[in-house]
Amino acid sequence: MNYRMISMDRKGIMDMPLKLTTVMIVLVLSVPIITGVIQTNERQMMDSVMSQEADRIENAVRAAYYSGDGSTRIIDISIPDGCEMTLGGDAADAFAITCYFGGKVLSKIFMERPAIRFTDPVNISGNVRLEITNSVMDGQYYAGVSIL
Repeated sequence: MNYRMISMDRKGIMDMPLKLTTVMIVLVLSVPIITGVIQTNERQMMDSVMSQEADRIENAVRAAYYSGDGSTRIIDISIPDGCEMTLGGDAADAFAITCYFGGKVLSKIFMERPAIRFTDPVNISGNVRLEITNSVMDGQYYAGVSIL
């Protein structure tokens, strides 16, 4: 009996490096997949949060527009860490709310109906209070945005 236990222990000890190598290979192959899934999930979560905040801004701009020239709306916006939002820009981007995560564009929402141009580009991040003022110049509607 004793001899048999010793041979089983030796076999277990001899198989240990092979088992450890197999486990390490599985881990090495699994880590990139798990990391990619986590990053994708984080991006989708930030996209959802940023889209909600962009919708709130869009609704405030529309409310100021429908209230007439010179009307103002104040809105509190909360942008998550690692994210940024730009209201306005050059050319067609003057009508856009652009959302960024990690320096990359998450989404771009255009103020199409009605077509309202932002007067100047404004970058926002963190918790901010915005004042949105509607104005009409040469028949074109503008949304002025100020950080309070």
